[in-house]
Amino acid sequence: MKHPFKSSVVLFLCFVMLAVALIGCADNGSSPNNPMDSRPVDSDALYAEELAAVPNTSYDGAKFIIAMSTNDNEKWIEDIFFDEDDPETRVKEAVTLRNLEVMESHNIVMELMEVNGYDENREIYNAIMADSEEFNMVMPHANVSAMLAQSGCFLDWNILPHVNLEGEYWNQDARESLSINNKLFIMTGDISYLSVGMSNVLLFNKMLMSDIQKEYPYEAARSGEWTFEMFESYIREGSRDLNGDHVIDSENDQLGYVTQMYVGPVQAFYSAGQRVLTKDEDDIPHFSLYTTVASDTFDWYFGILDSDYAYVQDYGNSWDGDFISTFRNSRSLFIDVNMYDIANLSDMNDDFGVVPWPKYDENGEYCANVDAGLHMMCIPLGSDTLEMTSVILEHLCILGARDVIKEYFEIAIQNRYTRDPESIEMLGIIKSAGVFDLGYYNSYYSEVFHVPYLTFVHSGARNYSSFYYGNIDAEQEGLDSLIESYQ
Repeated sequence: MKHPFKSSVVLFLCFVMLAVALIGCADNGSSPNNPMDSRPVDSDALYAEELAAVPNTSYDGAKFIIAMSTNDNEKWIEDIFFDEDDPETRVKEAVTLRNLEVMESHNIVMELMEVNGYDENREIYNAIMADSEEFNMVMPHANVSAMLAQSGCFLDWNILPHVNLEGEYWNQDARESLSINNKLFIMTGDISYLSVGMSNVLLFNKMLMSDIQKEYPYEAARSGEWTFEMFESYIREGSRDLNGDHVIDSENDQLGYVTQMYVGPVQAFYSAGQRVLTKDEDDIPHFSLYTTVASDTFDWYFGILDSDYAYVQDYGNSWDGDFISTFRNSRSLFIDVNMYDIANLSDMNDDFGVVPWPKYDENGEYCANVDAGLHMMCIPLGSDTLEMTSVILEHLCILGARDVIKEYFEIAIQNRYTRDPESIEMLGIIKSAGVFDLGYYNSYYSEVFHVPYLTFVHSGARNYSSFYYGNIDAEQEGLDSLIESYQ
């Protein structure tokens, strides 16, 4: 199904811009409650040099079709497209304005082509291999995009003539990590705000923090002293036997930390500065998940999960369930979620703060895993529109950085859902710490190594060494096959 942008959205946005202009004329003052005050004085000057480098080419009304899967959830497409008759938020308006500017600048029509969310890999694969030229760009689920890349479905981003991959608006960790043999088939950047929104964040309940007379961890995070050791001390002191039965449990008492199996057990590995795959000087990956630090972190983290101080939800989704309700009902000091899902706690009575996940030690760096629950950008094999495609992608990405990411990150997340300036600063740290691990995103080559700690949530086993040596031979075969597909 294809959905072209309609002229009605242009008319709607004209009214929106007129209204904004009139309001601005009526009140030139600054209000602490007005999130627009956080905008730069001259936002149009941002990325002016980069925009000037984009060719001002007209494509005579050509269609630019993006194939995407909705998975029965508008979240999967609203960062690129949405119901243009109902732009309900300023973020969506920013997406529309961005797309309209690109369409008008290059005389194109952007269209969404929905693919079957539960069979997107076969549908996309068949269309590309049939040389149907149905679409100019494909944006599958991250893990599906990696599988299709291994199947030879995509072109190397390095051949796109007008895409400046060194631009900060293209995610540099993704660029460096997701290639193999110097071929980059999947990529992301500020075209999609989910490249930021799926980063893991750590939230804390301010009231409970005050109850245990601990300082908010903002200064520790700012100074680099926010470490595993400090985090654990907070967790232990944050638990309480509320019903007096001398047993702390997740249903009746106060915990120090709650998480969900796809969040904390994945994030802990990356917060220790680890990666499943690391590459050599020839850009060939090898396993790097079994290190002293990874093993120590495993013992430390599961020591917390197995204690009375914490709870891990071992079912369902990373955005709902009892781990969310436990934190919302002020019965846990900490919770970790995707940044996108902070919105699910906007109606919480108690104030909460945001910090990055702590570091292994003070010598490390903050690392925020970017959850694979997003889509990646891929160029279909056999495309004969590379010149146009590269111009459109570069223009969309620059404007995404200038307008959409700013709107999503600074306005929607910072000012609507967080409640203090320190959390705003912390979100900036988290945004800069995003990790796109090749070993995590390429999940189809691996049975268990792509999420090394997650396996233990259900198994009950607690021997990381046995896990590694018991699986390395089979996992190496999968990795060898992945590498061979990039030769």
